[in-house]
Amino acid sequence: PFGQNNTMAEIDLKTLKDWFPMVKEHQITAHHEELKVLTPPQFEEYKDAFALFDADSSGEIDSEELMSVMNHISGHIHYTLDMVQSMIKLVDENEDGVIDLFEFVILMLKTYKTEEEELHDAFNVFDVDGDGHISSGEICAVLAKLGQQISKTEIDLIMKYVDEDRNDTIDFDEFKKMMSYGPPKTTA
Repeated sequence: PFGQNNTMAEIDLKTLKDWFPMVKEHQITAHHEELKVLTPPQFEEYKDAFALFDADSSGEIDSEELMSVMNHISGHIHYTLDMVQSMIKLVDENEDGVIDLFEFVILMLKTYKTEEEELHDAFNVFDVDGDGHISSGEICAVLAKLGQQISKTEIDLIMKYVDEDRNDTIDFDEFKKMMSYGPPKTTA
């Protein structure tokens, strides 16, 4: 997934120059802290995503291309040329009016979270009191706010299968394991 760091090895400056041959070295150096966590598979994924926006394969995403994609994926929002030009200005470091691959990758690294970060965000929604643990009461309260009712039996089942250390709360590691299980399997 976007933003997922698959290796602990840092990408060196030479590799970054190879990946971004048109970018001046001082730009790469200025973003080295962000870029050093980029992995080769992640870079390829970002290049593929960039190509979806770069309809004419020019190596740049112009305002027309961005507007076309944004209007296609947004559904209910109609993006105007002025709107997408404003969006481009936010990431257009060399001020040429388009987004190149380098600027796109920097945007992706700043925007997308790792799976771990997304799980922490989800965990924090349920950890209402911020103590690092989710109680059955917190599960009920959050689900109620979302308009979902859950029975005591269902809460007990969740706690039975997820609370591995039997302390009547779910810590982050238990939550992470639960989220990796997928939907419950039903038996006939």
